[in-house]
Amino acid sequence: MAMPFSNWAQISFPAVQDAMCKLSDWGVIVLVGDDVYKQHEPGTGENYIHLFPWDKAWQALLAHPLRTGPS
Repeated sequence: MAMPFSNWAQISFPAVQDAMCKLSDWGVIVLVGDDVYKQHEPGTGENYIHLFPWDKAWQALLAHPLRTGPS
C-alpha cells in the first residue's frame, strides 16, 4: 500500500508516474489522485498535512484481498 503525500507537480513528474505504475504492476495498491485527495500547490504542503486522508488508507488496507486476521 502506498499513498504519497505530494503536490500536483511532483505527482505529475514522469519519473514519479513511472514509479507509481511500476509499484502497481508489482501488486502495490497506490492510492493517489483527486478521488483520493486533491494534490496541493507546490510549496504549500505544510498547510494540508492535517487533511491527509488516513481513513482512506486504513480502509483500503482493511479491504485488501491478501489481508488476513481480524478486522
